[in-house]
Amino acid sequence: MKPLFKFLPFVVLIAITALSGCKKDEFYLQNTPELSVSANEITANAGGGVYSIDVESTRRWFVTSNVGIGDWFYITPIWQVKENGEVVHGGEDNGRINVTILGNQDGPRRATLSIETVGGLFRQVDILQQGAWEESTLILADDFGIGAPPSGQGPLVTAFTDWNRTGSSSDSVYYTTSGARVDVRGAQPSTGYPGASGGNNIMFAAAGGGVFYVNGIDPKDYQNFLFSFGTNQTSTVMSAHFSVDDGEWLPIDFTKTTDTWGLVETRFHIDEVASSLRLRIAGGPTQFGARIDDLRLVGLTPN
Repeated sequence: MKPLFKFLPFVVLIAITALSGCKKDEFYLQNTPELSVSANEITANAGGGVYSIDVESTRRWFVTSNVGIGDWFYITPIWQVKENGEVVHGGEDNGRINVTILGNQDGPRRATLSIETVGGLFRQVDILQQGAWEESTLILADDFGIGAPPSGQGPLVTAFTDWNRTGSSSDSVYYTTSGARVDVRGAQPSTGYPGASGGNNIMFAAAGGGVFYVNGIDPKDYQNFLFSFGTNQTSTVMSAHFSVDDGEWLPIDFTKTTDTWGLVETRFHIDEVASSLRLRIAGGPTQFGARIDDLRLVGLTPN
């Protein structure tokens, strides 16, 4: 049998480690839990940047987010990388969270960091970032009103008068159509997206589709625009174009993959200040007819 004293150093090391862990746990249990952060909100411009949050705590703490960390911002410190690759962010006692926010070419965005200690103390920090563009002027909005027949064909677009237009061009705008029948319907109202108004919508003939024109828009010296509308079809069925001063039709790019009501929101740019602008929305043939609702055009100013 080997002498027992040969294992004594290992026994002592294990005992010291256990005692150290016990003392740390005992410290946590005996001291009043505390957690404070130096900021409740970070506001960044469209260019992004690096921001710091000082944490004062008597506990180990971890950081999570309601938006994926790494989508448009990163944080340190990293507490642990698990075997499955999951990254755990956090620290122990007093420390600092560094937030690196990437540049933003889209609209404003927001995230919330949650800082929570062992023992359940909790703080939140909101991250707000400006968009590359600021919505400046509502040029046109129309939810197409209410009162169209709840079934069967409705009045033609060119015959209907009870529109619900608002915006700087609401008085000058008028609608025309081409192709197969395009009319105003009360059936299958818009739903399921922010701002869905229900009520009337524009339907393109199921058999032949059709084209809906928005004429008489005054662009108000803007060259960048936010354009949106609701539709019950995909972007393979629907398309949109714009024309400046009665020139050629240029495409407005967007993607929509569902054939249920949803919101299309996209931006487009004109190269020079113009005196007039037209929009064209085309709906292709479908089994039950493509529809649109909640048309909106906003002039944008760069941040």
